[in-house]
Amino acid sequence: MTERIITTFEDDQDHILYGLDAWIEYLSDKHLPARASSIKRINKLIHSDRSTIQQLAMVIKKDPVLTLYVVRAAQLKHNDNKTEVKSILHAVTSLGYDGIEGVARELKPMSLNPTSVQQKRFLHAIATSHHAAYQVQEWMQLKSLPLIDESYLAALFYSVGFWALWLHAPLHMQEIQLRIHERNEPPMQVEKDILGCSMQMISQHLSKTWQLSELTQQAQDHSTSPSYEVFKKLHRRAVKDVNIGGQELRKLNHITQQKYFPIKLANWIALTAARGWYSENTLRNIDLISDYLDITIEQTMALVHSTCGKSSRDYFAPGIMSPACQLLFNPSDIEVHYKMGVKELASKLNQYPAPEVPMIKPIDLSISDDLYYNMDFYLLIESHLRASPKKSKFKKATQVLLALLQGLEVGLGVRRLALFSINATQQSLKHIQSIGFTEDHPMKNFNTHYHPEGLLGNICTKQNYTVYDRLSQKKLLPKMGIDLRSVCAKDFMLISIFKVNKPIALVYLDMQDQAITNFIRERCRHLCYSSSLALENF
Repeated sequence: MTERIITTFEDDQDHILYGLDAWIEYLSDKHLPARASSIKRINKLIHSDRSTIQQLAMVIKKDPVLTLYVVRAAQLKHNDNKTEVKSILHAVTSLGYDGIEGVARELKPMSLNPTSVQQKRFLHAIATSHHAAYQVQEWMQLKSLPLIDESYLAALFYSVGFWALWLHAPLHMQEIQLRIHERNEPPMQVEKDILGCSMQMISQHLSKTWQLSELTQQAQDHSTSPSYEVFKKLHRRAVKDVNIGGQELRKLNHITQQKYFPIKLANWIALTAARGWYSENTLRNIDLISDYLDITIEQTMALVHSTCGKSSRDYFAPGIMSPACQLLFNPSDIEVHYKMGVKELASKLNQYPAPEVPMIKPIDLSISDDLYYNMDFYLLIESHLRASPKKSKFKKATQVLLALLQGLEVGLGVRRLALFSINATQQSLKHIQSIGFTEDHPMKNFNTHYHPEGLLGNICTKQNYTVYDRLSQKKLLPKMGIDLRSVCAKDFMLISIFKVNKPIALVYLDMQDQAITNFIRERCRHLCYSSSLALENF
C-alpha cells in the first residue's frame, strides 16, 4: 500500500493527515521555537560593541533550534554558489550580524510550561539530538577524521522530524508512545500504523525541503541503514566473533567506513540511552562504539558518559531531565513521562490534528487472479464504494478518494497514478497526489488550465474517460497541450470524478512502459464511477 495519502482536494476542508507527503506538507512551514534565554543572549551580543562572531557561534551552538534556523538562512545565501554550509561558524560568518539579527527576530521564543508534557517531550527530543551531535564530534576528534563540523550538524539534525512532531502533532506522538510503552509494540511498525511512514523518513524529507546538507540526508536515509540481520552481524563483529570473516567481514568493514555511519551510531546511542542507559539495546550500541573507536569497553563507557555530561551542561532546560541526569540514576522500571494528562490532552484536541488512519488497509498482497493484482482487496474496495449511505463506512470525502487510489494501486496493480482537483470556475487542475513517479518527475508538480475544447476540457466538463494509446494517438494528439504531453506516458488513461453534476477530481493512470489492458481499463472506470456514487453522500 502506498505511504502517500491525500491531504486535501478542491472544496474539501477535511484533511487526512497520514503518509509522508501529507506530513511534509503539514510540517515544512511550521515554526519551531527556540529557548527564550537563547534569543535573549543572541540579541545582547548583537547589540554589544565588544562581541565577536565566535561568541555568537558559541551561543548558537548551545541551542539546536537556533542552530537549525541559522544554518537554513545561511544555506539560502550559499545556494547561488552551489555550496553547502559546513559548520555553525561558517553559517554565522556567512550571515554576519545583520543576518543573525534577522533570524533572531523571526524566531518565536519558548518559555517552558512545567505542566506541559508536550513541551517537555519536544525539549527532550532536542536534548537527545544535541547529545548525539556531541558524541559524534568527540569520536571523530579522537580518530582524527575529516568532516567533523559537517558531521556534528548532520547528527544534530538527524531527528528534526521528531522535534516537529512532538510540537505540532502531540496527539499522534502520544498514541505512538502509548503503543510502544504500554503494549510493547515495535516502534517502527507503530510509526507506520499511526503516521503512515517512519519518523526518520519525515526527518529526511524535511531536511530535503529545508535544504540541509547532503550528508544529513544520507544519514537519515533508510536505505543506508543496516537491516536487523546486518546490525546483529555488526554486533558479532564488535564482540570479536571468530565466525565472522572473509567477504562477510569486508562488507561489514565497508559499512563502518561510510562517512554517515558515525552519525547513525551517535543517534542510535542517544535514542536508546534516552529510554534507558542500562537497556540491552544501549549496551549493544556501546559495543559497536567500542569497536568503531578501537578502544576497550571501559574506555568507551567513560568517553560516552563524559561526553553526555558535556552535552547536558551546554543544553539544559529547567524541569527537563537531561541525558546526564538519567545516567546518574540506578536502573529502574519507572517509565519516562510520555503521557499527557486528562486536562492537557483535552486542551489539545481542537488545537492539533487527531490521529486518523486510512479506513481500509490491504488484507493480502498475494495475487489471487491473473487479471487482478489482488482480487480480494479490489472487491473489498468496490463493496465500500458502492455501499448504501446507511452502510457506508466513509466519514469524509477524502476517504473515498483514498480508497479509490488504494483499489487502483493494490487491487489492480496500476503502476503510476496522479490525482488532480478540478476547479470548474477557473478551468484549472491542481496536483494533489501521485503514486509511483520518481521524486523529480514533472507529474508531481503538474498544475494547469484547460480549454473546454481540449482533451482535458472534454474530461473535466462531463463525467467521462479517455484512453490514449497507439490507436487513439492520431485523433487525440492535436487536442493535447505541450505541457500535458511532457508528463504523460505513451499509453495512459484519464478519468473524471463527479459529485452529482459537479466535477471534483481527475485521475491519471498508466502502467509505465506497458500497455493498459482492456480488463484494467474497465475495472478502473468501474472504481472511478463507484467513487462518484460514494461522493454523493457528502
